[in-house]
Amino acid sequence: MKNKTAVVTGATSGIGTAIAARLLREGYEVYVLGRDSAYSKSALAKLNRVSPGRVHWIQAELASLDSVAMAAHAFLARHGQLNLLICNAGVPGPSGRTDDGYEVCFGVNYLAHFLLTQKLLPALQAAQGARVVHVASRAHFDAPVVPYDRIRQAGTSRFNYREYGESKLAQLLHVKEMAKRYPRIATFGTHPGVVATRVWRVVPAPIAFIMRLFMRSPKTGAQTSLRCALEPGLEGDSGAFFENCKRSVGSPVFERAEGAAELWEKSMEWIKPWLHTSPALTGGHSAVSFQRPPLASP
Repeated sequence: MKNKTAVVTGATSGIGTAIAARLLREGYEVYVLGRDSAYSKSALAKLNRVSPGRVHWIQAELASLDSVAMAAHAFLARHGQLNLLICNAGVPGPSGRTDDGYEVCFGVNYLAHFLLTQKLLPALQAAQGARVVHVASRAHFDAPVVPYDRIRQAGTSRFNYREYGESKLAQLLHVKEMAKRYPRIATFGTHPGVVATRVWRVVPAPIAFIMRLFMRSPKTGAQTSLRCALEPGLEGDSGAFFENCKRSVGSPVFERAEGAAELWEKSMEWIKPWLHTSPALTGGHSAVSFQRPPLASP
């Protein structure tokens, strides 16, 4: 397991922290992409105690494609190979748009990770047996299509649930199409279950309190993604949907890969301004940098 590297988004809380901790114990050098916040500092201090000196922080705001591209450059400046990419970060709302004008769920959950994957693709291709794992959701069952007519509008559904499901369908169609286009990179989509994490902070506190009584812990929720990341011999399942630590069946739209190629081509057009740019990029967020974990109290 020497010299293996992993990039994990959303690893400063919840499932992402549990995934990063396990990868550190497995001997990976882990790069955490996330915001500069009190949650980040606390989580990174804990991760650094798991494996001192092997966890690194790259500041990134997934609601800004400038920031995502600069974070990818920060990693590539230090490594030519990437063994594992975990696309875990996600938001269910609140209603709004990203810095680039996309509906917030679509922009953060899907398009930011699409850009990140494309920017890191040379490093993934350079690593033997590289894998990409997208932490998705069964909410994609409620999305019949990717709504191209609404992806640049703020969400209108309650708690942004409709938009969240649509973003997760897009994420899983990315899984399908990437497995087809890049068969040497094993790519998986997972459902972690309903997990007690900060993702529910948009839900009113009394409702969230009751919901948490029936939720999984982040450590339990991380297990399916960890299996896809670490278990040998899963390459033949690339492009599949996993839940409860085993291969499952996604929605009919996902299983038939309906519109996956079209979404890929449109996405390549949307990210074109960031795809081959230098770290100067297009303006916007410019404070993204590679750093050691910030100090914080445990």
